[in-house]
Amino acid sequence: MKNILGAIRWKSRQKYSQIRCHLSRGHYIWKLENGIQFVSRQGDAFSHILYVCQGHEKVEMSWCRRWIEAGEPGQSIIDCGANIGYFSAVLAQACSLNQILAIEGNKRTAEICKQNFALLGIENATVIEAILSASSSDKYVIPDIPGREPWQQAVKTDASSDVFTTTLDEIVAEYKINPSLVKIDCEGFETFIIKGANYLLSYLRPALMIECNDKALKSAGSSRNNLFEILRSFNYKLFHLASFTGRKPFGVEVDNDFPASEFNLSAIPNDKISLKKWHNSVNFELAK
Repeated sequence: MKNILGAIRWKSRQKYSQIRCHLSRGHYIWKLENGIQFVSRQGDAFSHILYVCQGHEKVEMSWCRRWIEAGEPGQSIIDCGANIGYFSAVLAQACSLNQILAIEGNKRTAEICKQNFALLGIENATVIEAILSASSSDKYVIPDIPGREPWQQAVKTDASSDVFTTTLDEIVAEYKINPSLVKIDCEGFETFIIKGANYLLSYLRPALMIECNDKALKSAGSSRNNLFEILRSFNYKLFHLASFTGRKPFGVEVDNDFPASEFNLSAIPNDKISLKKWHNSVNFELAK
C-alpha cells in the first residue's frame, strides 16, 4: 500500500508539473529551498522528474556548495555534461560565482539549457555546444533520443556535425577560466575527458565531481580502473559522495574495488590545503 501511494503521489506531482507548463506557455518556474529556482518544460521528461524530486543528486550538490563556499568569492566552475542546466543553475543562484561554463554536446538539449538560463536570469553562465574528448580531432555525435537526454552517449561518426569535439584544455585556454570545481557526468566518456585535461589537472588543480558508471564506461571502451589510474597519475585522491547502487558511507576513500557499480565521487588535489578543505566540507555534511 505504501508503495502504491508513493507511486500515485509521484504521478500526480509529475502531472501537475506538466499541466503548469501547458498553462504557462510551455514552461513552469518552481522553487527549491532558499528561493533557488529551476524550470519544468513541456516535452522535457527530465525536467518534470527534477520537479517531482525537488532536485537531483542532493548530497553531491550540497558538497559542491560547501566546497565553493569554503573558498574566496568570485570563483568559476565548469559543468561537463550540463544537460538542461540544473547543476549550473543551482550553483549560480546559491554561490557567488564569477564564471560558469556549461558544456553540452546534444544540440537540442544545449538550446534548452540556454533557454533555462535566460528564464532564470542567470547571466554569468555560458552554454558551449561541444562534445568533450581526449582530442579535438575525434569526431563524435550525441544521438537525440527524446526522454533519454540525461543518458545519451556520444558515438563516433564520419559525418559532419553542427556540434564540434574539443578538449577541456582547449576550453580552458579559449575562455581563460581558472575553475575551482569541475563536474564531469558524460555517460562513460569521463576517462577520455580527463585525458584531454593535462594542463587543467597539472597546473590549475580544481576539485572534480565525477560520475563512475561501470556499464557506461565499458560501453565507451573504458573502465573505472582506467579512470582512477589517470586521476591518481595527476596526484588526486578519490572520495565517495553518493551511490546509485547501494548505500555507501559519504566521504570514504574510493579504491578500485569500491562496492558500487554507479556512484559519484570527488577527486581532490593531494596537497595539505586542498585536503584540509575537503575534510572540513565532509565534517560539515556529516554534522548536518
